[in-house]
Amino acid sequence: MEWQPDKPRSSSLSASGSHSDLNMAPANARVLVVDDDYELADVISSVFASVGYDCRLATTRREALELARTYRPHVVILDHHLDDGTGCSLARELRSSGDDLVLIAFTGSSIAVDRYTADYDACLVKPASPAILRQVVATALVDRRARSS
Repeated sequence: MEWQPDKPRSSSLSASGSHSDLNMAPANARVLVVDDDYELADVISSVFASVGYDCRLATTRREALELARTYRPHVVILDHHLDDGTGCSLARELRSSGDDLVLIAFTGSSIAVDRYTADYDACLVKPASPAILRQVVATALVDRRARSS
């Protein structure tokens, strides 16, 4: 699943308040948001959709696995606590698919982040600002692109 960026869409403000290329979404970058709190997953998805990312959301491990097979995301943002498993077990299952995914933990549990950092490309503790979320995802995509070059 090689990701080739289309023309970037409009930028948003970075956490420092200045425009940044890291906040520009390629038109074809796909993001899967996985959180057992549907409303929160929807808000996170909106954060990315508002700057041009193509987003889907899932509220369970099982739904995320099914979507990952059909939607083939470039980035998966995972909560640690899911009703039918953990974000870490889901991250391992997604990694085993062989796709070059960016996996980002976004959880309220700093203990989970500290303990399972190796399973993810980046880890954030809730709450985090939309600008920080977008910056972490954009940076991870740039890093992913550099790895595959």
